[in-house]
Amino acid sequence: MIEAQQQKLVIVADDEPPPRRFLEDSLLELGYAVQSVDHPSKIERIGDCLALIMDIRFPPDRFLGLDYVIQKRESGELPAKTLVIFITNFTKEAPSPKRLQRAGYHVVLYKPLEITAIRKRLAAAEAQS
Repeated sequence: MIEAQQQKLVIVADDEPPPRRFLEDSLLELGYAVQSVDHPSKIERIGDCLALIMDIRFPPDRFLGLDYVIQKRESGELPAKTLVIFITNFTKEAPSPKRLQRAGYHVVLYKPLEITAIRKRLAAAEAQS
């Protein structure tokens, strides 16, 4: 196991407990420190994370994860080097690829999730940090 001070932080924000627990357990097993929340408003340490894995929509107000990320990027709280992975159940919920590209985000994964795709993205982000 990697010592705590060497672990890279990955934040998971998903209102659904099963995928959130799956990601938390899988990321811990891979040696990452994990902050897991059911709504972006509960995120504590966004500035120093390696990656943010976030659902597209959050009830009850249908809050958009993309809007949260754009706001944090524009305010400087979320560095440009931080990997952002959006996750969703439905193709119709995913932002258009053009909107993602204009905002500088490229990764949308669909549930059920496979940790292999996430692990590859995290390894690439670590290599660049």
